Amino acid sequence: MPRILQYILLFLGVSVLQIFLLDNLQWSLYLHPFAYLAFVLLLPMEIKGYLLLLLAAGMGCTMDFLSGIPGVNTAAVTAMAFCRPTLLQVFVGKELVGDGGVPNAARIGTGKFLRYATGLTLIHALVFYTLETLSAHQLAFTFLRILSSTASTLVVLWCIQLLFVNRKPSSR
Repeated sequence: MPRILQYILLFLGVSVLQIFLLDNLQWSLYLHPFAYLAFVLLLPMEIKGYLLLLLAAGMGCTMDFLSGIPGVNTAAVTAMAFCRPTLLQVFVGKELVGDGGVPNAARIGTGKFLRYATGLTLIHALVFYTLETLSAHQLAFTFLRILSSTASTLVVLWCIQLLFVNRKPSSR
């Protein structure tokens, strides 16, 4: 399957998962996983900066339109995409980034993937919940939401990246 088709299906899949399932589950005030981050997280490492920002903004606008939260998703996912190249180089290493490919646990290693995903998810949650709250009065509440949503998002992202990895047939 061509790579562009895989990313179109990923975009549609995580959008549907986010809007119709995760946004409608009421686990608690603190848990809110963001499946749509997988789209930006799993874009190829060699993607051009302007294209990365445009795709992230497109995903954020889609989420804003479908969820009725104007601008918050777009700002958070675009900030995440802006930091992505730096975090890839810091957590994954310049040599692996230079080789290209999809940054998943099979390609870059479990530890590097988790550090990379945690960094990006924290940036997203920090921007998202800061803009959503816009108050210093609920700082502890906002901090707990950032941490718990980051943890729940990482579980969802781990599962999505496992599904997105190309399975190569065994040579036995």
